[in-house]
This record gives sequence, structure tokens and C-alpha cells, in this order.
Amino acid sequence: MIKSIFCGVRCMALNSGNIGLCGKSFNKVLGKSFRSWTISFSGSSSTSLFGTKLELEPNSNSNSNTKSGDEEEEDNQVKVKLKLPKKTKMPPRPKVNEDEIEEKFIKGGSGKGGQKINKTNSKVQLTHILTGLVVTSQATRSREQNRKIAREILALKLQDIQDPINSRLNILKEKKKLQNEKKKAKSKKKYQKLQQEKLDTENKDSNEEQEFIKKLILKKDIELN
Repeated sequence: MIKSIFCGVRCMALNSGNIGLCGKSFNKVLGKSFRSWTISFSGSSSTSLFGTKLELEPNSNSNSNTKSGDEEEEDNQVKVKLKLPKKTKMPPRPKVNEDEIEEKFIKGGSGKGGQKINKTNSKVQLTHILTGLVVTSQATRSREQNRKIAREILALKLQDIQDPINSRLNILKEKKKLQNEKKKAKSKKKYQKLQQEKLDTENKDSNEEQEFIKKLILKKDIELN
């Protein structure tokens, strides 16, 4: 059975995957209150968990009453898992105000020769008047497509400057980071399993060899007697 509670605690925040002091203190309290439970967090971003939903699930490793102090302490610790929003539930793409930008069309390359794309003014350069931020785009041969892409890049960078914690760029980075960590953990688990199987096979072969030697020695002793 899964129980859910809602917590509006601003101090519950993760910074680069690590729980802050305030988060640790709160987790310690939760660990005492909900022993043998695993707590997972799901929120709108990785660093702002205001209004976070806590999903409590029984800890499968805590069904023994004969564990040592270290093992019991490990079972009573609260496990925190951050669930970033799915791709379909990502924050909306920010928009840029046309009155706040200056637009120029420039050549993409310099020097002799080169492709035709480097000889035309298809490259778009946008300058944000208020911040002085400059972005360029020459992703395609189409000037209109480059204008659209340049505006998307500028809007994302401006949002990242104004609200770095909840910006779309930051959430995408954290999402990619967690995906990479998940892949590494899966790969590590796979190779640990293979290594364990290899050790089990070696131990089995060694045991069979020892049993065979014992039988030979016993047979020889019987013949001598």
C-alpha cells in the first residue's frame, strides 16, 4: 500500500544531487516517524521542492529483527529520489519581446572558397538591448528558420539568467544528468551480476574439483587397507 502526504517546506531542496543541512534534518525526523519506509520526492524542479509530494513505500530491506546497529541505522535512513517532469509536462518555452531585441543578418563564414551558406547573409544575430546578450544562429540555410531558432536560444538564456533554478534549461540539464546516472547505475548493476555469476561458477568448479580429489584419496586409502 502506498501512502502519500504533501509537504510545503521550502528548505527541502536538492543542490547538484546533494541534500542540504536543512533537508537532512527534516529527513532525520521523517526517518524516525516513518521507520522502515522509503520516501521519494517528486517536484517541478530539482532545486525547488515547494509543495512537494512525498510518496512513502515500505522498505523491503527492513523485515529482519536480528540486524546489527549499522544495518538498522541504514534501514532507518530516508531515501530521497527526485522525479523531474516528463517531456510532455515540461515548463512552456519562454518567449522574447520583439521590442527588446536588435536583429542583424550577417555572413556565416570568411575567407576564400567555402560553401554557399557561408557566402550569404543567412546567419542571424540577435542582441538583447537591456542585458547586452548576443546570440547567433545558422542552423539551416533558411533565414526564417534561423530567425526562429535564434529567438528560442535568446529566450532560454534570458530565462536562465532571470530564474536559474526553475528555468527550462536547468530542468533539461538535470533531467539529462539523472538519465545518465540511471544508465550508469543500470550498467554497474549488470556487470556486478555478471561478476557474481563468474565467481559462483569458479567456486562451483573449485568445490567439484576438491570433492573429486577427496574421493580419489578416499578410494586409495580403501585400496591400501
